[in-house]
Amino acid sequence: MAKNTVNNLEELRVLLNSSKIAERKKAVKYIGKNRILQLNNEVIDLLKKEYDKKKSWQFIVEIIDVLGEIKVIEAKDFLYDICKKNSNHDMITSHAATAYCRISRTNINDVSAVLELLTFGGFSVMNGALTSLAIDRIIPNADETSIILNNVINFEPKYEKGYIDVRVGLVVAAAGWKGDNVKAFLEDCIQNTPYEPLKKMALMSLKGKYYNL
Repeated sequence: MAKNTVNNLEELRVLLNSSKIAERKKAVKYIGKNRILQLNNEVIDLLKKEYDKKKSWQFIVEIIDVLGEIKVIEAKDFLYDICKKNSNHDMITSHAATAYCRISRTNINDVSAVLELLTFGGFSVMNGALTSLAIDRIIPNADETSIILNNVINFEPKYEKGYIDVRVGLVVAAAGWKGDNVKAFLEDCIQNTPYEPLKKMALMSLKGKYYNL
């Protein structure tokens, strides 16, 4: 398919509405890879249909990730609605939170959406919001840094067997953060987690090196 031609867009529309999930996946992957914005409404409609059906959470996550990657503003409300349901240990909710924050931010220092989600988020919402910090390597100001750190420090449980440590996104993002409170947080993560990968991430962040999620 030739990128962004009229014929290509029509072909993608057909694939997005196909009865075959493999063809729908192909279209979503292509749209994300080539950052095609002309079909935003169609992709959001597909997300809503797949979300209602709940037949493949993996595909729903793929759609959400594409919307977040290419920053489809029109998807914000629906993603926020998913976050507000606050389902715990739910991959869809976690990825919705990540995408919502990525779409909402206006620059590399903007953590307003993250702070908003932390006011009510459970494990999945918090995990997703913090992951967005790592993906885009966001650097908040000192006051915002303290607020985020305190929220995470006071959150329990930080880790449950079979799930990721909720601190992962924050630990990775902290590679670019400054302050004694950041250093103390990373050192505590090394000492107080049963999740071994977090220790490696924290050690790298203390050296100012980003771990690739």
